[in-house]
Amino acid sequence: MQCFEELERDHRVIEQVAALLADVSSHASAERAFAFGAWALDFVRSFADGCHHAKEEQTLFPLLEARGIPRRGGPIGMMLLEHQEGRALVADMERALAARDLPGFVASAGAWAGLLRVHITKERNVLFPMGERRLDAADDRALVARFAEIERESGGEALHARAHEELEAWKQRLGTLALAAPPAHAVATR
Repeated sequence: MQCFEELERDHRVIEQVAALLADVSSHASAERAFAFGAWALDFVRSFADGCHHAKEEQTLFPLLEARGIPRRGGPIGMMLLEHQEGRALVADMERALAARDLPGFVASAGAWAGLLRVHITKERNVLFPMGERRLDAADDRALVARFAEIERESGGEALHARAHEELEAWKQRLGTLALAAPPAHAVATR
């Protein structure tokens, strides 16, 4: 389904930022860690939370719930809880960055990266396959259309292009080989 393919494209970029953030915050100088951290926080606010999570929270999750996937005690509730946990860790990173607290920044950045890796795996391997079994072609078209609206509201193609370009520039600038593009995981199809 196109809606899950689109979310997976977002996931691959978010996974790269999470991996690089964990690597840089643990191994780079304080100045480089803080410089990349400031960019990563902007990325998280605008792309990961402002666009990607908006697609899930405003459209996908409510539709999945309407199609019988429970929120309370179910995977949707867990995903929403993890979104909130991620936002709390982002706030911790922001505080540490403002205070120039490298140990605090490293701890919160590592925790955020770990949370996002596990969170994306759950969506990829549990929630999205459940959704594919519950949604039909009309649901997919409606989600893709609404995703496009959310994209436009949050910066559209320019946001995605900027995120990709800046991520590539950071990878070059930091000279890290620890980050390889994660494999493209296929989302189950009907």
